[in-house]
Amino acid sequence: MEIYEKRVKGDGRGGYWGDFGDIDMGWSYSEISEDNPFPGEKLHYHKVGTIYFLALEGSGVIEVEGEQVELLRDNLIRIDPGEKYKVMGAKEMPFRFIAVCTSKDPDEKVVVE
Repeated sequence: MEIYEKRVKGDGRGGYWGDFGDIDMGWSYSEISEDNPFPGEKLHYHKVGTIYFLALEGSGVIEVEGEQVELLRDNLIRIDPGEKYKVMGAKEMPFRFIAVCTSKDPDEKVVVE
């Protein structure tokens, strides 16, 4: 058994569990609010990892393959390997969500823009 403590993301918007090499999946928590504005994200995809976003509170917009998808509270969205996506921002604040990637390989994320 291993317990992983939450670590703070560099942008201060949330946290993550496990560094590269620690665990085989990526787990992160993010929050977009008046006090914690969203700095933006670049369009990207993952070579082999599937990404799951679970909205915990509020709602947000994620662009997937050029389509803007609203992620509502308690909704889960799956983004398959090779699908280009980026979090656009909050629609209803605070927008809190968990993102899980089935891969934790630092070389598998490809930035498009």
